[in-house]
Amino acid sequence: MDMIIKSTNSVNDLESDLIPFIYKKGYPNFKIDKEFPWIQDASTSLNAMLNDNVSGPLELLESYKQYEYILNVDKKALIDDLFKGAEGGGKKTLEEIKE
Repeated sequence: MDMIIKSTNSVNDLESDLIPFIYKKGYPNFKIDKEFPWIQDASTSLNAMLNDNVSGPLELLESYKQYEYILNVDKKALIDDLFKGAEGGGKKTLEEIKE
């Protein structure tokens, strides 16, 4: 919003641009600031849009976190346990592997 305010306020009256030799100090044609109603509405709308666009990905992230434990498993030990019978000495049954 600061950039919009600055660019709007930088549009000066035509007199100072057309007749520069009179050294008249330019003034904005349409001066705005952060308290201007359109700027406040735009800021509110932008914040709402950003929050809407952040909430969806966060919900998706939370749904994937339920499978996070899979990443933290020692895969080699799990394979050895299931198919080679690492600790118990015997292989797991097919039903246990499916489970």
